[in-house]
Amino acid sequence: KVSNSTPLISVSRKDKITSMIEHSSEIDNSILISSSYDSKKKIAVLKFYSPETQRIMFWHDTTGHKPYCYTKVALDEVKYLENRSDIIKISQELKTDLITDTEINVTKIVAEDPLAIGGTSTSKSVRNIVDCWEADIKYYETFLYDQGLTVGAFYNVQNSIITPSRSELSSSILNTLNEIIDKNDPDLSSRMFEWAELLNQPIPNLKRISLDIEVYSTEDNRIPTPQEAQYPIVAAAMVGSDDLSEVLILKRDDVPLNRDQFDQKDVDFKLFDDESSLIGAILDRILEYPFLLTFNGDNFDLNYLYHRALNLGYSHDDIPITLGRDVAFLKHGVHIDLYKTFNNRSMQIYAFSGKYIEHTLNGVSSGLLGENKVEFDGPLRSLSLGELAKYCFKDADITYRLTSFSDDLLMRLLLVVTRISKMPIDDVSRFGVSNWIKSLMYFEHRKINALIPRRDELSSKGGSNSSAVIKGKKYKGGIVVEPHAGIHFNVSVLDFASLYPSIMKVQNLSYETVDCPHSTCSDNNIPETNHWKCSTKRGMSSLVIGSLRDLRVNYYKRLGKDPSLTTEQRELYSVISQALK
Repeated sequence: KVSNSTPLISVSRKDKITSMIEHSSEIDNSILISSSYDSKKKIAVLKFYSPETQRIMFWHDTTGHKPYCYTKVALDEVKYLENRSDIIKISQELKTDLITDTEINVTKIVAEDPLAIGGTSTSKSVRNIVDCWEADIKYYETFLYDQGLTVGAFYNVQNSIITPSRSELSSSILNTLNEIIDKNDPDLSSRMFEWAELLNQPIPNLKRISLDIEVYSTEDNRIPTPQEAQYPIVAAAMVGSDDLSEVLILKRDDVPLNRDQFDQKDVDFKLFDDESSLIGAILDRILEYPFLLTFNGDNFDLNYLYHRALNLGYSHDDIPITLGRDVAFLKHGVHIDLYKTFNNRSMQIYAFSGKYIEHTLNGVSSGLLGENKVEFDGPLRSLSLGELAKYCFKDADITYRLTSFSDDLLMRLLLVVTRISKMPIDDVSRFGVSNWIKSLMYFEHRKINALIPRRDELSSKGGSNSSAVIKGKKYKGGIVVEPHAGIHFNVSVLDFASLYPSIMKVQNLSYETVDCPHSTCSDNNIPETNHWKCSTKRGMSSLVIGSLRDLRVNYYKRLGKDPSLTTEQRELYSVISQALK
C-alpha cells in the first residue's frame, strides 16, 4: 500500500534544481551537448557540458527566435491566420528549391509556440489546415539549425553570445589531410577541412552514473505499472564514473538481512527504514551527475521512480525528472536509455560487429562484456536483502560498464555521431541512423537557405524505371553470383570500399541531381535505367556523403593504424572511423 506518511524531503533540492537550470551568460570552452524547449518561457534552451567543472550549464535563448513553418499558398490566402492569438507574423520569403533549381517565394508563418505549428492532430496546429513545409521538425532542432550550432562541438559564451571554440589541427595532421585533399575532387576540399576540424576536437570523459531500481510486487512474472506505482521501491543501485558504487536497500521486517550474501566489499551498502528516505537519497545522488544511464529507464526505472515519488508526497518541483511521450528527461542533465541505444541496428552491426543478438541487458552484456546478470530461483520478493542487493547492484554495474569498456567506446561513439548528425546526444542515443541522416540533411538545407522538401515531393519524381535482377526486389541492384561448394585455390579478394557512398560521390547522386530539371543534362544517362544525372552542379547528398566517405576511408581509417601516433590518438581516430561508418 502507498504510505501516507510525510516524506523526508530535502528542503534544498527544489532550490538546487532551480539554480542548476538557471541561464548562464558566461560559459567557458564547453560542449553543446543537448537542447530542449521551455514551454513556460516559450524559448529554446541549450545545455553545455564543461569538461573542467564536469557539470551542465544552461543557456536560455536571448535572440527572440520563434517557431515557424512555410507554405506555398499565397500570402493573401493565409493572412486570416494573423487573427489567431498564437500567430505572430506572416510574411513572404525567398528560398531555394533544389528540386527545380530555382529561387521561389514562400509564405512564412511565425507562431508563439511549437504546438501552433505542429504537434497536435487538431486545427490548433497550422500544418493541419494549411499545406506546410518544415512543420514537422522539432522546435529545439529548428533553433539549432537556424543558429548554425553543431551539437557535440566546443563553444564559448560571453555576455550570452555563443561563439565557436576553435582548436587548431596539428601540422602533421594538416599535412596528412592536405595530401588526401590534393588528390581529391576540388568540390569536396572545403567540406573535408570543416569535417576534420570538427571531428578532431577532443572527446572528453563524460561524468555519469548508472541507475537500476527494484520494485516489490505481489504478482509473479508481472512488471508493476509505472503510472500507478502502487508497490514500494525496495532497492536501488548506482555506479558512477568517479568510482562511486552504492546500493540502497529498504528494510523489511519480514525479510532477513543476510548481509554476508552481498560480497562486494568496495560497494557502499545503505539500509533505509522508510521508502521516502530511500527515494530522496536516489534523487539527491542523481543531481550530482550531469549524465544518467539506465537500461529501459524511459519505460520503467525513471518512469516508476517519478510516479512513486509523487505517490509518497513529493512535489513535481522536488523531482529532477520530467516525462515526455515515451521518454524520461532530466531537468538538470541528460538521460541516456541504453536499451534504445543497443536496439539500434547500426550500433549492433557496424559499431559492435553483431557481437550481441538479443537486446536485453543480459543479452547485450553477455555479448560485449562476457558477463551475465545474477540468476536466482523464485520471485524477487523471496530474496534476502543481501541477495537483492547483489542482484540490483550487478544490473547497475553492467549498465555502467556497457559505456566504459574499450576506453569509454560507446560514449565516444555517441559524441562523434552527435557531431556528425547535428542532433542532441540524448536523441542520438534513442533514434536510428535514418533520423541521424535526416537531421544532418536538415542542417545542410538551412545552411544554404534551401527549402526542405516533403516526402510527397520526392515520391512524385518517380521511382525505379528498371527491372530488378533478383526476383521480388524493387530496384535493379547488382548481380549476385551463386557460390559453388568446395575448396577453392588461388582466390583473390576484391573489396569496393564504401560501395554506396562511393557511387553517390563519383556519380553525383542526390535527390535533386537524379532527373534534374536542366535540359543540358538529359543525355547524361545513368546506365541501364531511364534516369539521368546532373552535370551542372554538385548534389547535396553527393557533397556531404562523399566528403565523409573520403575522410573515413583515406584519413581516419589510415590514422587509426598509424604507428607514429600515440595510442590515445589512434584510439580516437578509430572511434571516429567507426562512427562515420
